[in-house]
Amino acid sequence: MKRVVITASLLAAVAVLALHTLAWCAAAVVVLKNLHPPPLQSACALGASALLLRVIDGASRRRRMIAMAAVLAAFGLATVAAPLDFQFAGNGFMGDGSDYSQNRDKFERNIPVAAGHPEIHFKSHLGDLFLAGVDRMFGRSDTSPATAYEMLSRLGGLLFLGELALVLVVLRGSRRACRFVGLALAIPLVIGFFGYYEVGYMAVSAAAFPLLLHSLRNRAQGQALDIGAGVQGLHTAFHGFGLLGIAGGAVAALRAPDRPVSTALRFSVFALAGYLVWILVYVVGLKLSVVSDPYSGHIAFRRLVMSYYFDRRFVHPLFSWHGVAEVGMASLAIGVPLLVFALVRTQSRLERHAAVLYALPGLLFLIIWWPSAGVGRDMDLLLGAFAGTGAAAWLASRTPRTAFQGWVVLAFVHVMFWAVIADRTMERIWLAP
Repeated sequence: MKRVVITASLLAAVAVLALHTLAWCAAAVVVLKNLHPPPLQSACALGASALLLRVIDGASRRRRMIAMAAVLAAFGLATVAAPLDFQFAGNGFMGDGSDYSQNRDKFERNIPVAAGHPEIHFKSHLGDLFLAGVDRMFGRSDTSPATAYEMLSRLGGLLFLGELALVLVVLRGSRRACRFVGLALAIPLVIGFFGYYEVGYMAVSAAAFPLLLHSLRNRAQGQALDIGAGVQGLHTAFHGFGLLGIAGGAVAALRAPDRPVSTALRFSVFALAGYLVWILVYVVGLKLSVVSDPYSGHIAFRRLVMSYYFDRRFVHPLFSWHGVAEVGMASLAIGVPLLVFALVRTQSRLERHAAVLYALPGLLFLIIWWPSAGVGRDMDLLLGAFAGTGAAAWLASRTPRTAFQGWVVLAFVHVMFWAVIADRTMERIWLAP
């Protein structure tokens, strides 16, 4: 049964990746018209990544760890010192977050607990509670919602850096772990830590896959699986799109050499515990009701060949140039090219299979989900939906040569990210009621 499930999943992943790569051709027609030099934030990420990859392989363990600590600290300071602008190339890209941060009424309608109501929405319960807490700390003023989003981004950056440090500790500062950290600093997810006024990107854990794979390789390191699952569960509490990461981890755990089903169940249990334990805190400790967000079910999926109207906007079918181009744009911008590169260059069957299985739920979701605000304005959700960048970075860190090549791919991804943000040719058009 295990072999059948894994074989079927791998075949599905091959088909899905083939569709993604074909979609890049349609996307290229759009994004190549909108090439702009990436902003300072991408330069900071790519520069920190390149610096680490340059110094770690020739250094002793002690010097590697000193270099890692210094660069990670400098990167954390850069995320605070160089916040994102609200627009790039004259195009806004922060989705609803920019509106919520500037309009207190919209902020409170989106987060009822911020208005004093004893209820919290389930879809991003921990993220909303954090935003409401910071808003209250700063006096519930007209400017405090913006401060809350800024602080959430800072918290995301601290979690990201802390998880990278955790990987270094668990893997004892190995050269490969250091190369992984170097590459992870350049994945497109890090753009969110420069003051992104949204929540969706918080759904992704960079450390979950390396820790999961470490436990699959070494049965004595079961605690690494528990930690990785718990961290992914924590991220899912910030935004529900992290469920795709939990699903990917559970499927990848089926690749365990021994007791695959129990390993998958163990990952799922620890991840769901990290996701749902907060509900007890809300209900018992804070006396809050956990309710369904009315907009959480307001989500559209692409049909294969039929178009339709959704929320006064036109949804193109998947098998149309418009639909395929949108999939390709999202795929290029959030790092799927790094996954394809890493899979081609990886020789370890265990690593390749685990990475494909881990990324599969996100890859499928990117194809079927219709981002209602458009690819550029829903970029935080697209980043949150694809947990495979961490797996791709780990695979690409196998040797200094593949790490350098992976860095080149990530530089290309950053260019594509901002080209998609700058695009206006495929913006959503609201239809008259």
